[in-house]
Amino acid sequence: MNTIEQRAMAWMMGDDTGASSETIVRHMLGLPQTGPFGGSAPADNWDLGRCLRLLALIPEWEQRLPEMASLGAVWAALIERWAELKALMVEETGPAFDREAPAPNTYTRMKAILKDAYNQDGYVELAPGVRMRARA
Repeated sequence: MNTIEQRAMAWMMGDDTGASSETIVRHMLGLPQTGPFGGSAPADNWDLGRCLRLLALIPEWEQRLPEMASLGAVWAALIERWAELKALMVEETGPAFDREAPAPNTYTRMKAILKDAYNQDGYVELAPGVRMRARA
């Protein structure tokens, strides 16, 4: 069996990564959240799917997921409803979180959950559905 670090490295070298799933890897391995997308949370069902597939590969991190709430209001809001969102994704995409399957109900639920959290974390809406976080 590969170590957690080996599985994480193999995943990082793959084609199913994104800013939010990379944020999980960095946090779980104790690496800094650097770059313009450091600390990013899932913004839609596609991002969430990448995070869920990562956690399926490294299930040891699932129990540590509440730690992600320390990265801000957006992560905290998602972590609070993570089990609900995961169940919706399974319902819409199957237990392997199929990359090609749409998940409109998950997306709608995520948007409702995140509406206030974006404001709390200092995000500015540039266009409908497009946000940027102002950092000091």
